[in-house]
Amino acid sequence: MYRRGLHHAGILEQCGLPLERAKDFYAHRNDVFVDLLRTDVTWIGSAEKVLRECSKRFPLGIMTGSTQRWVSAIDECLDLKRYFREIITYDETGSR
Repeated sequence: MYRRGLHHAGILEQCGLPLERAKDFYAHRNDVFVDLLRTDVTWIGSAEKVLRECSKRFPLGIMTGSTQRWVSAIDECLDLKRYFREIITYDETGSR
């Protein structure tokens, strides 16, 4: 379940689940998500081909609102680091 602007505690509340379970729920959700990112991520369309060609000509980088844990899991599946010199995650920038 996802609703923009609704924190996981709000989702639990809407589902009638106790809020004291929010921390456990969030940790479990992240574990399941990371497992999916490690094994079930694919390139969209010709994205990999575009990155391959661009990385031959230009230094590339990513700045993402995703966590390092999520990006590392995607990297295990897609080997992003072969195309990007730098990957900056939310862990490094926070809300900036």
